Amino acid sequence: MADDRAKSAPGISARTPLAATILAAGPVVKPLEKAGIFNEESWMARSATGIKTAEEAPVQQTDGRRRLLAGAAQVFRQSGYVNASVDDIARAAGVSRQTFYRHFDGKLAIAIEFFKARRDEAMPLWDGLTESIAADPAAAKAWLLGYMAFQRDHKLDLRALFELGVFEPAFLIHANGLVPQIVDTLAGRVSAFAVTAGNSPEARLLRAEAVLLIYQILDQSTNAAMGFCLLEEPLLAEVLAWSLVGFVRRNTPAEPRRAARR
Repeated sequence: MADDRAKSAPGISARTPLAATILAAGPVVKPLEKAGIFNEESWMARSATGIKTAEEAPVQQTDGRRRLLAGAAQVFRQSGYVNASVDDIARAAGVSRQTFYRHFDGKLAIAIEFFKARRDEAMPLWDGLTESIAADPAAAKAWLLGYMAFQRDHKLDLRALFELGVFEPAFLIHANGLVPQIVDTLAGRVSAFAVTAGNSPEARLLRAEAVLLIYQILDQSTNAAMGFCLLEEPLLAEVLAWSLVGFVRRNTPAEPRRAARR
């Protein structure tokens, strides 16, 4: 039995102790697969080819990987995260299930890459939030309306990511890093965010305030895109703009404040 199963995966020999142990342990492996603890196809594919997961080795942007990422984006937008399956993603990418497991350990692994791609797509908008915009209520409102429009255009992505956050606790370590990343990005162009760096009690308090502010903008713009917001978008943008401008005006050093007025 072990020899027959080993022949199905090129490069795997049942004579190797680890291969013989795993491949022969059908009654044990199947419950582990069902619980999501072990995936035989992933193990066999990676053992045969030497290809590591995204966490184990530098990412190789092969054609198969690109097709899988595009297929995953299509499936997640159509079905959300919960109802999507590895088979759906492989089918949309035009590859086999075994090819999927050569590149990713499972649905969560490729969903994390989907999140990173969406994050990278949105970051240029935050790059456009300059000192002068953040200090002016009308300009800040216009920027926020543009950001809300971007979120609305990507509401199917947001639905999948919302489900991912609810059903995959391991994803939260990636999601929770987004807000601090935005704060650090803004620190390079908006003086009020730059003063949040440091370990002094005051700097730590300001950073906490900055993190909550950015979280509020992300949360409310996502709610608006999903149709969950109690306010109309223009009013919501105006309220958020005043929160942003208030933070910037309170915490901008005198010299940058004068430069922003010019």
